[in-house]
Amino acid sequence: MPLVNRVLAFWLVPGRARGVRTHVAGAALVVLCWAVCLLVFGLTTG
Repeated sequence: MPLVNRVLAFWLVPGRARGVRTHVAGAALVVLCWAVCLLVFGLTTG
């Protein structure tokens, strides 16, 4: 988790998160990771 926290610090740390653009970028990154997990799951289960 420390690695994930460092990568997403721009979005998770309240003082560093500025503006709508930052929030949209963070949410998009989470959705992208979620989609990759679904893709990997779909490819590995038959």
